[in-house]
Amino acid sequence: MWERAAREWSGDAVTIKAVRGFRMRSFNYAGDITTVSGHVVAIAEGDPDTAQPVITLVLRCENSTGVTVGPGQMDVTLPRRPTAG
Repeated sequence: MWERAAREWSGDAVTIKAVRGFRMRSFNYAGDITTVSGHVVAIAEGDPDTAQPVITLVLRCENSTGVTVGPGQMDVTLPRRPTAG
């Protein structure tokens, strides 16, 4: 679910570099609605492999019983936009 949330937020060009703090608190059951939410907490310059900025997201999953997974962090990279000129 976290990968899908990151891809829906940024598109398929996102590369997941790390997932930290993943903690399963309770189960998500078939038929229950689960919502993934998150926000950007940091942007650091230059992944050593690609020179792309590393974006740190904090994510969590919630259903009718409350928080089921997280909160935790995911580091992702996105390709740079072409510069005008």
